[in-house]
Amino acid sequence: MKFWLSKVLKNEYLNTLRHNAKFIDNPDEVFTTSKSKYNDYENPIDILIQNENIKEIANAISLLPEKYKMVIMYNVYMQLDDTEIAELLNTSESNVRKIRHRARKKLSEILSK
Repeated sequence: MKFWLSKVLKNEYLNTLRHNAKFIDNPDEVFTTSKSKYNDYENPIDILIQNENIKEIANAISLLPEKYKMVIMYNVYMQLDDTEIAELLNTSESNVRKIRHRARKKLSEILSK
């Protein structure tokens, strides 16, 4: 059931991407959490820096190739392990690890610019 639901969510995500622009309009919606983002910070400058970092990361992820985005989303946001990701993407576990490594490298390149 878990894998079927993940597959459905993946397909819905891909359909949404096809119909929307390539960039996320409001990256804050992607990274919202249940607790308030102002609880951990005392200084307003720290809050601004945190918000800018989140926006930069979201934009960098949106610039990645589709396969890289999917592996990052499954691994980081959905917290799936390599076996589950490999099953969803119809590939091997070693390929998932390679894609994740390349995606992280590409993200660091994008963010360093």
